[in-house]
Amino acid sequence: MDKRFLTSDQEEVPLLADYPRHHAGSHSLTQFIHDTVDKLDLSEIEGLYSSSGRKAYPPAALLKAWILGYAIGVSSSQKLAEFCKYDLRFHYLTGGFKPHLSTFNRFRQNTDQAIKHLCDQLKVEEQLEATEGIEQQQTGSAMRELASHIQRLHQQSEP
Repeated sequence: MDKRFLTSDQEEVPLLADYPRHHAGSHSLTQFIHDTVDKLDLSEIEGLYSSSGRKAYPPAALLKAWILGYAIGVSSSQKLAEFCKYDLRFHYLTGGFKPHLSTFNRFRQNTDQAIKHLCDQLKVEEQLEATEGIEQQQTGSAMRELASHIQRLHQQSEP
């Protein structure tokens, strides 16, 4: 694990050891976001972080929270911070971390270009898995677009 980031293991977070499979189901959007983001190459985002100073929240945890937020209609950093404290889905995706709203704001502002590249990664995957007739939605935000791609991939993977 990269020494620049705080560490957490979802399987070790109190009260959450069995959350993803037993409570949300293996085909839930929460679990799909978790699995999909873990497969993405986040090296461009990680490269934005300095090796000096205080350890940062893992970029994957912040990205997962943003994606779930957009997926359920939450695009406010303040609401995301609250959800991370009180909502098990967010608690699971962030590994139990409770980032402050300013952390979410900085992450969204500083990673816009890298998020666009992640969208490109997912577009290729989506095109490989897509069925005919799926419309591409234009969105105003790279993060919103990423969430949209992940939601479509999730819908295509449902049994």
